[in-house]
Amino acid sequence: MVLLPKLLGGVDRFESEPRYGNEHRWVCFISDWLKGNTLRELIENSPDEITPALFVQVAENLITAILVMQEKGYKHDDLYLGNLMIQEANATLAAINPLRAIRRLRVIDLGSMKPFDRATAKKDDDWSLTAKCLAELHNV
Repeated sequence: MVLLPKLLGGVDRFESEPRYGNEHRWVCFISDWLKGNTLRELIENSPDEITPALFVQVAENLITAILVMQEKGYKHDDLYLGNLMIQEANATLAAINPLRAIRRLRVIDLGSMKPFDRATAKKDDDWSLTAKCLAELHNV
């Protein structure tokens, strides 16, 4: 459910970027390219695709993803509909077995991920952000 990076590394800041006395390198995540839409895009451009079945799938997948992150000691810390992507079904699998070709929820944008026990200034945690995402999706 969480799209884990293939590579993780550091890169130097762009020359044009303000430094503010901070010379730290950027952390860079590289992952597979996903074809699909975020839930925000789906709501804005194709609300008819938001079905009860999709809602249930998103709820189950999102709760599982949060539990997996917590089990590994992390929190996403920026869950909203723009960071939840519906990955299109695999065309190769669909040609072989249509029952195996399903769209999948992917939690993307891991730039705010941090250790689970690290305090943040944000008022919402992953669980309350999940409730807000599901409420908005349900209301469509």
